[in-house]
Amino acid sequence: MSDAVVVSVGGQTIGLAVRQRRGYRFYASAHSFNRIDRHIFRRVRDLQRAATALIQDKGGIEA
Repeated sequence: MSDAVVVSVGGQTIGLAVRQRRGYRFYASAHSFNRIDRHIFRRVRDLQRAATALIQDKGGIEA
């Protein structure tokens, strides 16, 4: 796997995950995901789950 991964949820790009020693640090490209911006996730799938939960809480993705 590469050192950086474009993260998409629901068919929309939401940011970039950069591999680090402890996992993947997320950099949000949409304000809707500022709550998890710069957090470290063990796996990219964990990041996608957290992003999906934010979408469900807010009722959709906002730019």
